[in-house]
Amino acid sequence: MTTEVDSHLPGLLWHLGITRAHFAARLPYDWRPLLEDHPEAIATLTLVCPAAADSHLLAPLGSRLMLIYGDMISNGEALLNWQENLSKGKLVSLTNYAPGNDTDILAERGLEIGESMMEFLGQSDTSVGVPTVSLDQTEGEWGGYIYRVRGSGPPLVLLPLQYAPSQWDPLIDRLSQNYCTITVTGANVGPVSSLEKRALGGYLDAVEKVILEADIQPGERILDIGCGPGTLDRWLARYTSRANSIVGVDPSTYLLREAVALAKNDGLDDVINFEESGGDDLPFSDASFDVAISFTAIQFPDADRMLAEMRRVTRPGGRVAVLARGDDRPNLININVGTELKSKVEGVRSKGQNELGCRDASLYQRFYQAGFSGIKIFPQLVVYTPDKDASQLENKKADVSTVLNAEELAELNRAIASAVEEGSFFIAEWVHCAAGTNPG
Repeated sequence: MTTEVDSHLPGLLWHLGITRAHFAARLPYDWRPLLEDHPEAIATLTLVCPAAADSHLLAPLGSRLMLIYGDMISNGEALLNWQENLSKGKLVSLTNYAPGNDTDILAERGLEIGESMMEFLGQSDTSVGVPTVSLDQTEGEWGGYIYRVRGSGPPLVLLPLQYAPSQWDPLIDRLSQNYCTITVTGANVGPVSSLEKRALGGYLDAVEKVILEADIQPGERILDIGCGPGTLDRWLARYTSRANSIVGVDPSTYLLREAVALAKNDGLDDVINFEESGGDDLPFSDASFDVAISFTAIQFPDADRMLAEMRRVTRPGGRVAVLARGDDRPNLININVGTELKSKVEGVRSKGQNELGCRDASLYQRFYQAGFSGIKIFPQLVVYTPDKDASQLENKKADVSTVLNAEELAELNRAIASAVEEGSFFIAEWVHCAAGTNPG
């Protein structure tokens, strides 16, 4: 299920005159299409604290793979798969470490990771034959990708590290002393790509229902908490015919940089502004907004404090609406497999980022405890189908693959292919939604 956008990454390399390079990444949808469609372009691959890594797909890389992981990994079965199937690669354990999606990995463990990468790449340079390049030390854009070139030597392509605020910045100087580093961001790579694509399909149907319950009126000022790259803010600006001022906040400086650029590219920077902030300590005065909304972000901060803050910054009579993950419910996967395998596959859910966050039905009780009135509660199913959500389905398949053995994975792939062919394949996941009014 490789997407058209994903296949353009080799085009960026060829645009820069590079046919083979070292790669470092975290997210499977960044490296997987490259490995499947253009394996010759990969000299080595370094995976930094991946939440999911298909060991069956990675195994052919052999000694050209290095996988760096936190030893407090919650998915023990995935670790066993890595150790069993990636025995020829280099596995590096970071002691007493359990990185989440938004962990600033290199700011926290950059010294160890840098040492491991320099050693691994140095040893590989003598065996894999990567031509040295010398490019203009510049920033540029090609095909929806933004790239920044530093240093000279064998090319090292650095792909996004999930939501980490610092991304590769803590290691750029060190890596660029020996390598031509090419840091790649933009709408077609990393979490920005995933979030942009997610807003094109079934997820947007659930978001629209929340917006309807928030009862937004023309001219009202809207706050979006956990805005990421501003994908839904741009959609909302168009949905409301630019009749509302929208402010998006997010703690990730990386995502906010992307949000500003994308809003400007869409000509919406006059109605959307972005500020750096977490959800549980908002930098706004009381009653600053008419409506406060948030979509799958309440799992990251202190959920109760976030709802209290949303109420504080919303005027009396203003509305607050939240969509939270439903990780307390199994996914629904419409494939024909045995009961045991289906239960195993449907039970794979995202890992918690913060024990104080909310990713379950406690959202409803929290709304009442926060003191909202006129509360509406409405759990929803987000349905992902191949015609609208190919990238989301690929991501979920990658997550599932980490807990399956080779035989189970083969059975899953056959079942998916059969369901896709007959037009019945979908994956649905629960989300919890609530809306209420600030009584003042």
